[in-house]
Amino acid sequence: MNIFQDTDPIIDYAIELLKEGIQHEELAVRFATAEVLAHFQCAQGEQVLLQCYKNSNPAVRERAVIALGNLKKASVIPAIQDSLRDDDPGVRGHAIQSLALAAEPEQAITAISAGLQDVNALVQQLSMEAAHGLENQAGIQILEALLTAKQYETCAYPVKITAAYRLAQSKNTVGQQFLKSMLENTDTWIAFLAAKHLAMISDPSGLHSIQQMLSQGHLPEKIMALEALIHLGIKANVVQELYRYSQENIQPLERVEIIRLLDHFAPQNTLELLQKEFQTKDEPMKIRILEVLGELRRPELVEIGEEILKIGPEHLRATLLMSIEKIGAQSLIECLIPMLERSYWLLRLQAARVILKLAGYKVMASLPLNC
Repeated sequence: MNIFQDTDPIIDYAIELLKEGIQHEELAVRFATAEVLAHFQCAQGEQVLLQCYKNSNPAVRERAVIALGNLKKASVIPAIQDSLRDDDPGVRGHAIQSLALAAEPEQAITAISAGLQDVNALVQQLSMEAAHGLENQAGIQILEALLTAKQYETCAYPVKITAAYRLAQSKNTVGQQFLKSMLENTDTWIAFLAAKHLAMISDPSGLHSIQQMLSQGHLPEKIMALEALIHLGIKANVVQELYRYSQENIQPLERVEIIRLLDHFAPQNTLELLQKEFQTKDEPMKIRILEVLGELRRPELVEIGEEILKIGPEHLRATLLMSIEKIGAQSLIECLIPMLERSYWLLRLQAARVILKLAGYKVMASLPLNC
């Protein structure tokens, strides 16, 4: 364990909250607690999850099947397999991911292969991510097959491009060649997506498509193209273009994306720029700014949401909590105390989970919960 002495009272509080939650009279609270326990592979809430995976609400079924997979136990495999036949694509796709966590590789590969042939693009995407998450030769082989085999020819191009990128990150030539072949696609957006992903591995093969998007695309696409140039290290004139766009009559969300990219060049200005934008009353704008904090992964930027942490709309606090989790800095544990103490149950439990994760806990076997 990696627990600092000065955080011990906070850790104790988080643990006590989980103990209380798993015994709560309301099923919704017990279920949310079981989700958190499953994150740490603690089976104390297994029966609650098995009770909820057939709930009439697809959002609950999806959460339940994700948590069952996190347990990584053979006893939950039948429930996960049952979820593979769910009418809801989110449930089906996450069931495939959970099976990849809990079952033997051969069993997981069969489900992944079927998912890649599903008619729904979300199921295809989640199946591709499950294959990548296997992190073994079988996973690599099915990703390669996705790009080359006839049985997967109906799979959506964006899913295939992401799969190729995952492979290409590891210098896999099948992935690299597929991305380059997509540069010739007659759909300029598909060609640009391939070029963007090539840029993310510092391959300039798609520079022409990127430049074409800069000259012909709408502003959101132009911003994406400038980000691709940053990945390639071609930074000449990028700052000037970003500043020029910022002076135009643009959408607020586009201004946030410009600030995010300017962080590559002048990070010392980011806090002030985002703080100014955060004064808006536009809720989607506030949410996007809080998401950007997690993408930039700089603990000092959390200051922007300091008041939100203390008291604020639950959906904004939840977004900020996810960003703090992405930042992953133990120095942020203490700032979560108000969320742990003064929130609705679901958010309090998620705050407990993030606190334990930041403190270094990986499995619940290290917590005194008699699991």
